[in-house]
Amino acid sequence: MSAAWILGIALMAQAEGQPAESGMKIRDQILNGRYQRIAVCPLPICRSDEGDSFSNSEVGPQGRVWCENLNNFLAANSRTDGFSLINQRTVSQTMQGVSLEDLADRNMLRQLSNRLGAEALVIVEVTFRHGTTAKEFVCTNQPKLINLVENTEVVATAEKVTLSLSDWAFMGHSFEVRRWSADRLELVGFDESLALVDGNAMGLGAEQTQYNGLIRNRKHPLLAAPGPYAIQILVGNETRPANEIHGDLYVRLEPGENFGIRLQNDDTRPVLCAVYIDGVNTIGKQFQHPLMNPPADRWSLTPGYQGRIDGWFVRGNSDNSSDSLQRFRIVPKPQAVAAGFGQTVEGNFGMITAIFYTNGIAGIVPVPTIVAAGSRGGSQFGIGADRADAINLNFTDAKAGLMLSAMTIHYRSGKELDDLKKLRNSTSIANQAPVPPPVSTHRPTPAYPQTLNSRPKPSNSGPGEDEIFPSTAPAKTGRK
Repeated sequence: MSAAWILGIALMAQAEGQPAESGMKIRDQILNGRYQRIAVCPLPICRSDEGDSFSNSEVGPQGRVWCENLNNFLAANSRTDGFSLINQRTVSQTMQGVSLEDLADRNMLRQLSNRLGAEALVIVEVTFRHGTTAKEFVCTNQPKLINLVENTEVVATAEKVTLSLSDWAFMGHSFEVRRWSADRLELVGFDESLALVDGNAMGLGAEQTQYNGLIRNRKHPLLAAPGPYAIQILVGNETRPANEIHGDLYVRLEPGENFGIRLQNDDTRPVLCAVYIDGVNTIGKQFQHPLMNPPADRWSLTPGYQGRIDGWFVRGNSDNSSDSLQRFRIVPKPQAVAAGFGQTVEGNFGMITAIFYTNGIAGIVPVPTIVAAGSRGGSQFGIGADRADAINLNFTDAKAGLMLSAMTIHYRSGKELDDLKKLRNSTSIANQAPVPPPVSTHRPTPAYPQTLNSRPKPSNSGPGEDEIFPSTAPAKTGRK
């Protein structure tokens, strides 16, 4: 790995790990109150600035990232500061079946605290506001330390969240920002105020600058003029049509169904693609933010690739155990893979997200620089893991460069889609025609996983684990 790549990863990790001022205040209050056992809620309470909703769908899996960052900061200080932090997995398991309304109920919080043996509970409240223009989306975080014995709370100062392109994609938004045109990488999704050198920069700080220049009132990439990258949902050998509802795409997936995800690279250049289901990477089956360190695993798509992934790819635990593919299956929410990572309340289920990247930085002019950072409801189902089969796949040493495009398809059961249409019928549902499938001009070729260093109400169910199959299973070449 080159020094530039190492520097880029280090700067991203440093910026993500810096504690916010609000986190410092919560830590000080823990010390002042001499609390011994603390629990951090793994999911935030999200509401609009009008206070009329409890919905995590506006922030999706990104909400868990904010809570995890606070938990990690407190955990790093817990030993020297003399308090213990209850394991997040334990907290998540204890919170199974808890709703967002429950998290706003002091009696329920007291019951949770007793079950956890915690003296105090830390909750992050997220308030969001859509601005007067399509470009504005304001989000603030405000942690609270709640003493459930004395029924008191300490509220940290609300802080405006600085979003990045990766955050916006992880929240379930769809957009295209760059595209290869002949031998040049063109900026296609930013306003003219963003300089080319800033548009080609890498790192968390660069992505925050780019987010500010993002044009956010454009169509979903799958609804715009045909582009080089696309995803589709398949059940059996049939494409399950996606319907547009107020700019977002929805596909019907019923409990018990197995399905596949078709990836398409209709470009003449190879690209990398990270595929997430409710924030969980389809390679490795781990909850991973796109900028997480170590970087998330991605699929390597050769030029003209069009094939499918039918499940979670899981690496063997040792040299004697085989890699396996576990088929995607729609299961009750508590059984979903994402539920094991704290995605336990509505608003965090119902999203299939693909983020496409350049394969390295070769041919990008000007050469990308590294910039460090400065100081919808959901489904009641989830995607679980079904039958597992051994599989051999190639690994490459490819490195992700700049983000090209992000696209999310929301999944719902038929009943949930009907309810959503009724909810939106007060405005307009004239735009619910099925989305035409992308057209490929190239012959399908295989995809390879690669390793870097190693809105509306959500659905009630989600993908479990079944098997993952590329369209053509590559021969095993060993890991890089």
